[in-house]
Amino acid sequence: MRSINMRDYPRIEEILTNAFKENKSVNYMLRKKDESLISKLMSYSIFKGENSGYICMNEEETACVICVDLKKIDYDIRVF
Repeated sequence: MRSINMRDYPRIEEILTNAFKENKSVNYMLRKKDESLISKLMSYSIFKGENSGYICMNEEETACVICVDLKKIDYDIRVF
């Protein structure tokens, strides 16, 4: 596994989109099976991984992992 850079983003998005396009929970949450919506969700996941953890990809560029460090997440809970 290796750390990623900006040029890896499209490949990571593709890997994750393909991995989750048949996922019933994801399709239920999005309310329809739409690959473009899943791709946007994966872009958001990459963003969160970059800002709150790290992302690694294998040397063959066929698998990746997003690890989010819960200590780095900034929660903003407001009670009205």
